[in-house]
Amino acid sequence: VNGVLKTGTELSSVVTAAGQDEVVAIGKNTDLGIGSGSFAYPVEHPEIICEYGCYAGFESIDFINRYNRWGNVMAADTGVIKEKGYTDELGNYVIIDHHNGYQSVYGHLYLPCALEVDTVVRKGDVIGKIGMTGKATGPHVTFSLLQNGKLVNACSVLMDCEGLD
Repeated sequence: VNGVLKTGTELSSVVTAAGQDEVVAIGKNTDLGIGSGSFAYPVEHPEIICEYGCYAGFESIDFINRYNRWGNVMAADTGVIKEKGYTDELGNYVIIDHHNGYQSVYGHLYLPCALEVDTVVRKGDVIGKIGMTGKATGPHVTFSLLQNGKLVNACSVLMDCEGLD
């Protein structure tokens, strides 16, 4: 009735394969913002001015661009902008969720990030400019990396920081 089967008998059935859970992306926008797990430096011509643990309680890395003190700040890996804002400590900041257990945090940006929350960014995309907002004594970007919600030293885990200081 009206296209709905009311009565009938199944004559036979065959299960050819067990069902599997999977993510299927349909359409033109298939970039899910999943990072590679391989991180790039957040600035060009990087120099570390304060390494992880350079003073008590400091669990980030302070980077400058050796040749452009107000240079670009770039996404260290592909991901999605999870949060952006301003705090007294970090100044203008951005948090990128890489959807692989990692999140990266970029602090002291010159201006608030112009990209919207939930925007997909790719490794190397410009997310802001080096600044000195918040608790900063000179222009730099504070880069933090969280693995499963815990701060980790990016230089010992994912980046080769040898010779940058």
